[in-house]
Amino acid sequence: MRMLANRLRSARIALLAAAAALLPGCGTGAADDPLTADAGWVRIPTQDTTTESVRARFERPKGKGPFAAVLVIHPGGGVRGTPLDYGRRLREWGYAALVIDSYGSRNIRSTGDVGTRQGTRYQLADLYGALSWLAQRPDIDMQRIAALGFSRGGQTTLSAIAAEESLPGYLRDGLRRPGKVALGVGIFASCIDVDDLRIEGKLLMLVGDRDRERNVECVGELTAKARAAGFAAEAKVYPGARHDYTRRRDTDDERDAAADTLIRTREFLDRHLK
Repeated sequence: MRMLANRLRSARIALLAAAAALLPGCGTGAADDPLTADAGWVRIPTQDTTTESVRARFERPKGKGPFAAVLVIHPGGGVRGTPLDYGRRLREWGYAALVIDSYGSRNIRSTGDVGTRQGTRYQLADLYGALSWLAQRPDIDMQRIAALGFSRGGQTTLSAIAAEESLPGYLRDGLRRPGKVALGVGIFASCIDVDDLRIEGKLLMLVGDRDRERNVECVGELTAKARAAGFAAEAKVYPGARHDYTRRRDTDDERDAAADTLIRTREFLDRHLK
Protein backbone atom coordinates (compact mmCIF):
# COMPACT_ATOMS: atom_id res chain seq x y z
CA MET A 1 0.00 0.00 0.00
CA ARG A 2 2.83 2.40 0.85
CA MET A 3 4.49 1.77 -2.53
CA LEU A 4 1.20 2.45 -4.33
CA ALA A 5 0.67 5.66 -2.35
CA ASN A 6 4.17 6.84 -3.23
CA ARG A 7 3.58 6.13 -6.93
CA LEU A 8 0.29 8.02 -6.89
CA ARG A 9 1.94 10.98 -5.15
CA SER A 10 4.80 11.03 -7.69
CA ALA A 11 2.33 10.90 -10.57
CA ARG A 12 0.31 13.80 -9.15
CA ILE A 13 3.42 15.93 -8.67
CA ALA A 14 4.51 15.22 -12.24
CA LEU A 15 1.10 16.28 -13.56
CA LEU A 16 1.22 19.54 -11.61
CA ALA A 17 4.70 20.28 -12.90
CA ALA A 18 3.67 19.57 -16.50
CA ALA A 19 0.67 21.86 -16.14
CA ALA A 20 2.90 24.61 -14.79
CA ALA A 21 5.18 24.38 -17.80
CA LEU A 22 2.23 25.01 -20.14
CA LEU A 23 1.17 28.23 -18.42
CA PRO A 24 2.13 31.54 -20.03
CA GLY A 25 5.31 32.74 -18.35
CA CYS A 26 5.73 29.47 -16.47
CA GLY A 27 8.11 27.66 -18.75
CA THR A 28 11.19 29.72 -17.87
CA GLY A 29 12.66 28.80 -14.51
CA ALA A 30 10.01 26.21 -13.61
CA ALA A 31 11.50 22.99 -12.26
CA ASP A 32 10.57 19.52 -13.56
CA ASP A 33 9.62 18.61 -9.98
CA PRO A 34 7.90 21.51 -8.18
CA LEU A 35 8.89 20.08 -4.79
CA THR A 36 12.58 20.61 -5.61
CA ALA A 37 12.15 23.98 -7.35
CA ASP A 38 14.52 26.80 -6.40
CA ALA A 39 12.55 29.49 -8.23
CA GLY A 40 9.88 29.63 -10.88
CA TRP A 41 6.19 29.21 -11.52
CA VAL A 42 4.67 26.07 -9.99
CA ARG A 43 1.19 24.62 -9.53
CA ILE A 44 -0.12 24.27 -6.00
CA PRO A 45 -3.29 22.58 -4.73
CA THR A 46 -6.30 24.52 -3.47
CA GLN A 47 -9.29 23.73 -1.28
CA ASP A 48 -11.54 25.49 -3.80
CA THR A 49 -13.63 22.70 -5.31
CA THR A 50 -14.06 24.50 -8.67
CA THR A 51 -10.42 23.94 -9.66
CA GLU A 52 -7.71 21.42 -8.81
CA SER A 53 -4.75 23.78 -8.60
CA VAL A 54 -3.59 27.38 -9.02
CA ARG A 55 -0.28 28.82 -10.06
CA ALA A 56 2.22 30.48 -7.75
CA ARG A 57 5.67 31.99 -8.05
CA PHE A 58 8.14 30.20 -5.77
CA GLU A 59 11.29 31.95 -4.59
CA ARG A 60 13.88 30.00 -2.58
CA PRO A 61 17.04 31.42 -1.01
CA LYS A 62 20.42 29.78 -1.39
CA GLY A 63 21.37 27.05 1.05
CA LYS A 64 19.90 23.81 2.35
CA GLY A 65 17.39 25.18 4.84
CA PRO A 66 15.06 24.45 6.39
CA PHE A 67 13.79 27.96 5.67
CA ALA A 68 11.05 30.06 7.14
CA ALA A 69 8.46 30.73 4.42
CA VAL A 70 6.17 33.65 3.58
CA LEU A 71 2.93 33.30 1.62
CA VAL A 72 2.38 36.49 -0.39
CA ILE A 73 -1.30 37.28 -1.03
CA HIS A 74 -2.10 39.75 -3.77
CA PRO A 75 -4.51 42.73 -3.64
CA GLY A 76 -7.79 43.02 -5.52
CA GLY A 77 -6.02 43.93 -8.76
CA GLY A 78 -4.06 40.68 -9.00
CA VAL A 79 -0.56 39.34 -8.57
CA ARG A 80 1.39 41.58 -10.91
CA GLY A 81 3.79 44.25 -9.69
CA THR A 82 4.28 44.69 -5.95
CA PRO A 83 3.51 41.11 -4.79
CA LEU A 84 6.07 39.63 -7.20
CA ASP A 85 8.61 42.27 -6.17
CA TYR A 86 8.09 41.35 -2.52
CA GLY A 87 8.56 37.68 -3.36
CA ARG A 88 11.99 38.42 -4.82
CA ARG A 89 12.94 40.63 -1.87
CA LEU A 90 11.90 37.96 0.62
CA ARG A 91 14.22 35.50 -1.10
CA GLU A 92 17.06 38.04 -0.84
CA TRP A 93 16.30 38.41 2.88
CA GLY A 94 16.70 34.68 3.39
CA TYR A 95 13.05 33.54 3.29
CA ALA A 96 11.33 31.16 0.94
CA ALA A 97 8.35 32.92 -0.65
CA LEU A 98 5.29 31.64 -2.46
CA VAL A 99 3.40 34.38 -4.33
CA ILE A 100 -0.07 32.93 -4.97
CA ASP A 101 -1.90 33.96 -8.15
CA SER A 102 -5.49 33.39 -7.07
CA TYR A 103 -7.11 35.66 -9.67
CA GLY A 104 -4.98 35.08 -12.75
CA SER A 105 -5.30 31.32 -12.28
CA ARG A 106 -9.08 31.71 -12.60
CA ASN A 107 -9.04 34.34 -15.37
CA ILE A 108 -10.31 36.96 -12.91
CA ARG A 109 -9.19 40.54 -13.57
CA SER A 110 -10.07 42.00 -10.18
CA THR A 111 -12.25 41.58 -7.11
CA GLY A 112 -14.93 43.51 -8.96
CA ASP A 113 -15.46 40.48 -11.21
CA VAL A 114 -16.39 38.14 -8.34
CA GLY A 115 -17.20 40.26 -5.28
CA THR A 116 -15.29 40.74 -2.06
CA ARG A 117 -16.48 37.61 -0.26
CA GLN A 118 -15.87 35.21 -3.13
CA GLY A 119 -12.50 36.78 -3.85
CA THR A 120 -11.40 36.35 -0.25
CA ARG A 121 -12.69 32.77 -0.15
CA TYR A 122 -10.65 31.93 -3.25
CA GLN A 123 -7.56 33.40 -1.64
CA LEU A 124 -8.02 31.59 1.67
CA ALA A 125 -8.69 28.26 -0.10
CA ASP A 126 -5.47 28.78 -2.08
CA LEU A 127 -3.51 29.76 1.03
CA TYR A 128 -4.56 26.50 2.69
CA GLY A 129 -3.46 24.63 -0.43
CA ALA A 130 -0.12 26.45 -0.29
CA LEU A 131 0.39 25.25 3.29
CA SER A 132 -0.15 21.66 2.15
CA TRP A 133 2.32 22.15 -0.72
CA LEU A 134 5.00 23.63 1.53
CA ALA A 135 4.51 20.83 4.07
CA GLN A 136 5.78 18.33 1.45
CA ARG A 137 9.09 20.16 1.08
CA PRO A 138 11.90 19.08 3.43
CA ASP A 139 13.58 22.48 3.03
CA ILE A 140 10.68 24.37 4.66
CA ASP A 141 10.21 24.76 8.43
CA MET A 142 6.45 24.54 8.92
CA GLN A 143 6.78 26.02 12.40
CA ARG A 144 7.93 29.30 10.82
CA ILE A 145 5.26 30.26 8.31
CA ALA A 146 4.02 33.81 7.70
CA ALA A 147 1.42 35.38 5.44
CA LEU A 148 1.88 38.83 3.92
CA GLY A 149 -1.05 40.41 2.14
CA PHE A 150 -1.97 43.65 0.41
CA SER A 151 -5.48 45.15 0.62
CA ARG A 152 -7.88 42.24 -0.12
CA GLY A 153 -4.92 39.92 0.45
CA GLY A 154 -4.39 41.61 3.79
CA GLN A 155 -7.87 40.57 4.84
CA THR A 156 -6.99 37.01 3.83
CA THR A 157 -3.81 37.27 5.90
CA LEU A 158 -5.81 38.36 8.96
CA SER A 159 -8.13 35.39 8.43
CA ALA A 160 -5.13 33.05 8.27
CA ILE A 161 -3.91 34.03 11.75
CA ALA A 162 -7.36 34.14 13.36
CA ALA A 163 -9.05 31.30 15.21
CA GLU A 164 -10.94 29.26 12.62
CA GLU A 165 -14.14 29.30 14.64
CA SER A 166 -14.10 33.12 14.63
CA LEU A 167 -14.13 33.34 10.81
CA PRO A 168 -17.36 34.29 9.04
CA GLY A 169 -19.27 31.35 7.59
CA TYR A 170 -18.24 31.92 3.98
CA LEU A 171 -14.57 31.53 5.01
CA ARG A 172 -15.20 28.54 7.26
CA ASP A 173 -17.72 26.27 5.54
CA GLY A 174 -15.94 23.63 3.46
CA LEU A 175 -12.46 24.97 4.26
CA ARG A 176 -10.10 23.44 6.82
CA ARG A 177 -6.74 24.87 7.80
CA PRO A 178 -4.01 22.25 7.27
CA GLY A 179 -1.25 24.03 9.18
CA LYS A 180 -0.28 26.96 11.37
CA VAL A 181 0.43 30.49 10.16
CA ALA A 182 2.44 32.02 12.98
CA LEU A 183 2.70 35.60 11.76
CA GLY A 184 0.79 37.99 9.54
CA VAL A 185 1.72 41.26 7.82
CA GLY A 186 -1.22 43.30 6.57
CA ILE A 187 -0.26 46.16 4.23
CA PHE A 188 -3.24 48.52 3.81
CA ALA A 189 -5.28 45.42 4.65
CA SER A 190 -8.98 45.45 3.86
CA CYS A 191 -11.12 45.42 6.99
CA ILE A 192 -14.31 43.81 5.67
CA ASP A 193 -15.77 41.17 8.02
CA VAL A 194 -12.91 41.31 10.53
CA ASP A 195 -14.78 42.66 13.58
CA ASP A 196 -15.34 39.24 15.13
CA LEU A 197 -11.94 37.75 14.33
CA ARG A 198 -9.97 36.38 17.26
CA ILE A 199 -6.34 36.92 16.34
CA GLU A 200 -3.99 34.05 17.25
CA GLY A 201 -0.65 35.10 15.79
CA LYS A 202 1.95 37.84 15.65
CA LEU A 203 0.74 40.80 13.63
CA LEU A 204 2.16 43.83 11.82
CA MET A 205 -0.26 46.30 10.20
CA LEU A 206 0.79 49.19 7.95
CA VAL A 207 -1.62 51.73 6.48
CA GLY A 208 -1.81 55.31 5.23
CA ASP A 209 -3.86 57.89 7.13
CA ARG A 210 -5.63 58.87 3.89
CA ASP A 211 -6.87 55.34 3.27
CA ARG A 212 -10.63 55.56 2.71
CA GLU A 213 -11.48 51.88 3.17
CA ARG A 214 -11.94 51.97 6.97
CA ASN A 215 -8.50 50.47 7.27
CA VAL A 216 -7.09 53.12 9.59
CA GLU A 217 -9.52 52.54 12.44
CA CYS A 218 -9.26 48.74 12.30
CA VAL A 219 -5.47 48.81 12.65
CA GLY A 220 -5.65 49.74 16.32
CA GLU A 221 -8.50 47.34 17.00
CA LEU A 222 -6.81 44.28 15.51
CA THR A 223 -3.35 44.91 16.93
CA ALA A 224 -4.95 45.42 20.37
CA LYS A 225 -6.73 42.06 19.98
CA ALA A 226 -3.45 40.35 19.15
CA ARG A 227 -1.66 41.89 22.13
CA ALA A 228 -4.53 40.98 24.44
CA ALA A 229 -4.15 37.36 23.30
CA GLY A 230 -0.45 37.47 24.18
CA PHE A 231 1.02 37.94 20.69
CA ALA A 232 3.50 40.56 19.52
CA ALA A 233 1.67 43.18 17.46
CA GLU A 234 2.79 46.43 15.87
CA ALA A 235 1.15 49.08 13.72
CA LYS A 236 2.20 52.11 11.74
CA VAL A 237 -0.04 54.76 10.19
CA TYR A 238 1.73 56.80 7.51
CA PRO A 239 0.83 60.50 7.19
CA GLY A 240 -0.29 61.53 3.71
CA ALA A 241 -0.40 58.00 2.26
CA ARG A 242 -3.47 56.65 0.48
CA HIS A 243 -4.67 53.11 -0.15
CA ASP A 244 -2.25 51.15 -2.37
CA TYR A 245 0.60 53.52 -1.51
CA THR A 246 3.26 50.89 -2.26
CA ARG A 247 2.23 51.06 -5.93
CA ARG A 248 1.10 54.68 -6.23
CA ARG A 249 4.17 56.48 -4.83
CA ASP A 250 2.78 59.74 -6.24
CA THR A 251 4.05 61.97 -3.43
CA ASP A 252 7.06 62.16 -1.14
CA ASP A 253 4.82 60.90 1.69
CA GLU A 254 3.86 57.79 -0.30
CA ARG A 255 7.39 57.12 -1.47
CA ASP A 256 8.62 57.42 2.12
CA ALA A 257 5.80 55.14 3.31
CA ALA A 258 6.62 52.51 0.68
CA ALA A 259 10.31 52.54 1.64
CA ASP A 260 9.56 52.36 5.36
CA THR A 261 7.10 49.50 4.80
CA LEU A 262 9.93 47.39 3.36
CA ILE A 263 12.15 48.19 6.33
CA ARG A 264 9.50 47.47 8.96
CA THR A 265 8.38 44.29 7.24
CA ARG A 266 11.89 42.89 7.15
CA GLU A 267 12.60 43.88 10.75
CA PHE A 268 9.35 42.28 11.97
CA LEU A 269 10.00 39.05 10.09
CA ASP A 270 13.61 38.87 11.27
CA ARG A 271 12.60 39.51 14.87
CA HIS A 272 9.83 36.93 15.05
CA LEU A 273 10.38 34.38 12.27
CA LYS A 274 14.11 33.73 12.00
